[in-house]
Formats: sequence, C-alpha cells, structure tokens
Amino acid sequence: MTITIINAILEGITEIAEVPAGLELSASTEFERDLGFDSGNFIELFLLLEEQIPGFTLGSSRLAQEDFQSVENIARFIERRLASAEIAA
Repeated sequence: MTITIINAILEGITEIAEVPAGLELSASTEFERDLGFDSGNFIELFLLLEEQIPGFTLGSSRLAQEDFQSVENIARFIERRLASAEIAA
C-alpha cells in the first residue's frame, strides 16, 4: 500500500472533519469509532480523493462495509480500483 494514498486520505480527513483532540490519525484510524463519520462525510471524502489521486474514480463500485472501517481499508479499496483501471486500459 502506498504511503501517498494513506497520506491523501489523512489530509482529506483533516479537511472535512474535526479530528478529536488527542487523536493521532494513522492507517488504523477507524472512521465511525474514532471520528464519528457518517455517510455524508464519506461522500465528501471520496469526492476529495477523486480530485487528489490521479486515476481514481469511485464510479459504480460495489462497496462493502469493511471498505469503510479504517483508513487502511479505504486505501486498499483505492488500490484495487486503480489496479482494475490499469487492467481495463
């Protein structure tokens, strides 16, 4: 997993949400438990990530609950989307 994708996610979080005092963001940060993310937050985050990560689009992806659990899970999801885009090209 690339650090670039994780960093883009962490930067996106700080742009769209208030990070609780004392919480250090990392790949293991959980969106609902640690940040209280809701569906609106996820939409904002994915729109931001589509702008920041070249070649990434959410498109009509089938998303599973585990794709949203943590920063690391979303990073893996993005990597799979980028890999499938490369194969299709």
